[in-house]
Amino acid sequence: MTDAALPSPLSAFEFLVGGWEGEGVGGVPNGDDYAFAQELTFSRVSEDTLGYVSRIWSFETDRHIASESGFWRALPEHRVEMVASHSGGFVEVSLGSIAFTRVEAASDVVARTEAGEAVTAIRRLYGMVGDDLLYAVDMALIDSPMAPRFSARLRRVTQG
Repeated sequence: MTDAALPSPLSAFEFLVGGWEGEGVGGVPNGDDYAFAQELTFSRVSEDTLGYVSRIWSFETDRHIASESGFWRALPEHRVEMVASHSGGFVEVSLGSIAFTRVEAASDVVARTEAGEAVTAIRRLYGMVGDDLLYAVDMALIDSPMAPRFSARLRRVTQG
């Protein structure tokens, strides 16, 4: 079965499947905002689960900024659960909802390694605007409240 023929309940994720590229803005508490480039891929891994991989790097230095990979699972009643492993040394389990071409989720659990970034909460919003995928990710740290971390406009470069 190809990604173009997604089975239910994955059909709600159909708008995400494929490869995406684009540019965005990142920020950290008490730091300057910065521009970045990003690649993001969503692909079907089972009847109810999408896999995803994201890589973000600096326009100025071509240096790695962040990457994450994980799984998005469609649940009954338009609910979504996400599990992600971040290159900053933390993992997240988030719960949310999907409606039409919009996904919202917030962390239920965030855990980190000994040297991992001190993230305590994550909030995500993804949505289609025209043919582009826009998203915003906010994060809270042990010593900083929830604040914008990454936002971008991505264009589809490959179909599922």
